[in-house]
Amino acid sequence: MHRSGTSLITRVTNLLGVYLGREDLLLEPKADNPTGFWEHQLVKDLNEEILSRFGGSWHEPPEFPAGWESSPALGDLRQRARKLMEGEFGSQPLWGWKDPRTCLTLPLWQRVLPPMMTALGTAAVTRSGITVAGEAC
Repeated sequence: MHRSGTSLITRVTNLLGVYLGREDLLLEPKADNPTGFWEHQLVKDLNEEILSRFGGSWHEPPEFPAGWESSPALGDLRQRARKLMEGEFGSQPLWGWKDPRTCLTLPLWQRVLPPMMTALGTAAVTRSGITVAGEAC
């Protein structure tokens, strides 16, 4: 997803008090997003590993079998996710992350997060696909 406003929305929520993780773990700005992506590198890496385990990627999402998020073969990734969430966000009263891959991997995160959550909120940013595609050219 390019130029759809997710970085802007994430930064605004951060300025309003949502902790996004240590600054040194956020993706570096690049020419196509000079004010920053506001994505946590370790969350992104973990999401990419989940997709890879099923033979996919962000650009070619895999077909997940029913109940994939509970698979014993993903026990190591669930453990990594728990450790990441507890270590990076566990002491924060209000926290979140942005990674578009999460729309594909959310079932695993939903299994990992409940012990450290009192509420779950999501923000879905939508923008006309025609507008986004026109700006990407």
